[in-house]
Amino acid sequence: MIERAIILARGEVTIMELPEILRAVPNNTAREEGGILKEAEREAIIAALKATAGNRRLTAERLGISRRTLQYRLKEYGMTDDQI
Repeated sequence: MIERAIILARGEVTIMELPEILRAVPNNTAREEGGILKEAEREAIIAALKATAGNRRLTAERLGISRRTLQYRLKEYGMTDDQI
């Protein structure tokens, strides 16, 4: 989302040009811990896994990350095969 805003921007990107999900931070705790971005990343991984029928190699390619990075993220978010 942020990359797209930068590409489409005609100058400096402001908070108002970002999608509502990134602007609506409920409190400072979520912002400090990267809660919204981490949740968006987690949701993107889940969507990509569903779109590729759980194929992790294709999921990593679709997300533009290495398979190793995908494995790390799955472990970080506590996502196991039965949760996907």
